[in-house]
Amino acid sequence: MYPLFSGGVHTNQDESKGKVMDSAAINKVCQSVYARVPALQGVKPKVSAQGSRYLLIFTKTNKLPTGKALEQTVRVVADEEGNIIKMSSSRG
Repeated sequence: MYPLFSGGVHTNQDESKGKVMDSAAINKVCQSVYARVPALQGVKPKVSAQGSRYLLIFTKTNKLPTGKALEQTVRVVADEEGNIIKMSSSRG
């Protein structure tokens, strides 16, 4: 259900329409996210289609000095050309 393609990006293909986000558009979104959240540099997103838009979820687990782990998640809604419509992040 989550095939891998170019660069290890996970995609959830919309079986009813066969839509997959273009890798150039994914790279455009990734560069914007990495510029805003440098801690996520190199993290590959999980991509899923939502109608005419796409949801990209970036997740990274950081270790704290106390030994506990803190997960940081950034959710991005983008159009098929890679333009960001909405971005939200966890506090981590």
